[in-house]
Amino acid sequence: MLILLDSSRLGRARATVDGLGVKLHHFQPSGRKIWTVVGKECDFLVDFDPRDKRKFYCACNDFYFRVLSTKVPECYHILAYKLATQEGMYEVINFSDEEFTAFLKALTSDNLKCLSFQPDVKEELLP
Repeated sequence: MLILLDSSRLGRARATVDGLGVKLHHFQPSGRKIWTVVGKECDFLVDFDPRDKRKFYCACNDFYFRVLSTKVPECYHILAYKLATQEGMYEVINFSDEEFTAFLKALTSDNLKCLSFQPDVKEELLP
């Protein structure tokens, strides 16, 4: 898979991967998996459509304001995920199934806080 992006996104993705900032949270015994990528403000949920692994989702502002509007092809978190899984450079963190709900609540709460205040992004959207 060839990945073409501007050098700043690629550089941030590369630094994230090299710093083991891509994490696979593995819950046992169910085998549930949640992927996160360490961002500037918080760890962001990254996911993909299991039927079409070309369709990605990230909980970051860049995804909501630039990827969905097709200004850019993908955020650096998704790019970091792709690089990390291709290279096998990610951290696996094991949890019990009993921890799943608390983990998901904490992750989504953090992601909502990170989305709620981004003045640079909101200014771009003003007419």
